[in-house]
Amino acid sequence: QVDIGRQRIHADNFGLLRTDDLGHRRRQAFVVAAGLAGPSRAYTGSVRDFILGVRMINGDADVLNFGGQVMKNVAGFDHARLMAGSLGTLGVLLEISLRVLPVPKYVTTVKFEHGNPDEAIIFMNQLSAKPYPLSAAAWLAGRTYVRLSGTEQGVKSAIKHIGVDHEDKSDDFFRRLTNHRLAIFNENIMYRLSVPSTCPNFCENEDQLIDWGGAQRWIVNVENVDSLKRRVKAKGPIMTVFRGGDRQAEVFDQLDSVSMRLHQNIKQAFDPQRIYNPGRMYKDL
Repeated sequence: QVDIGRQRIHADNFGLLRTDDLGHRRRQAFVVAAGLAGPSRAYTGSVRDFILGVRMINGDADVLNFGGQVMKNVAGFDHARLMAGSLGTLGVLLEISLRVLPVPKYVTTVKFEHGNPDEAIIFMNQLSAKPYPLSAAAWLAGRTYVRLSGTEQGVKSAIKHIGVDHEDKSDDFFRRLTNHRLAIFNENIMYRLSVPSTCPNFCENEDQLIDWGGAQRWIVNVENVDSLKRRVKAKGPIMTVFRGGDRQAEVFDQLDSVSMRLHQNIKQAFDPQRIYNPGRMYKDL
């Protein structure tokens, strides 16, 4: 959170991960380089959607400026947004300009009992199709959490139409989810899946947290990794070994030859000597 005049700004309002252990300036660079988005991502956009411009040092020690500091139409390649999720492989970020949104006047979290994750997935997608002021939706351990943000009148009207099992005005669940403070994030090995929000559950034997209204799945307690990989391949989502596992192997999904070539060309253009984090994303980058 930063203060701009009398207007308070929260990173979570534009779907960014907030990290309590990092200072404000370093936190911005961390969020952009990691490309990690919080629970608001499905409703307000990804990290890259809020990048206006960057100043950076490339592999030739040149200081480069991309984008700007205000919203405007720009012709040409959008180099600034390449920094989102690049994990420091393209250069050193010196300055970042981000678009921000004001803190909503009224925020509340409502809870629903859904023992079956497929029920929760259908329910969250149904809510997303309605004109409700959703800012987050997740499922964990038999309970669906839905956050509503906006004007007090708008939020209360939505609650009246939806109906609730429980209401929590503290927003504690999504704050802990944003900062990876939920117990599920304490597991030594964790997999992250990026899927279409309507994708049915296919992790019957594993524990999971479903975020982004169904589009992001955090998977833990995987007894048979090969079985999970086969199921992932059949469904077509993107799988990342987020924590633990074999860190000597590839942790990101293997790219096809065309996509890998594009990545290599971008790496060559920004860092021809492979100085910055070689092999951090893929062994061939």
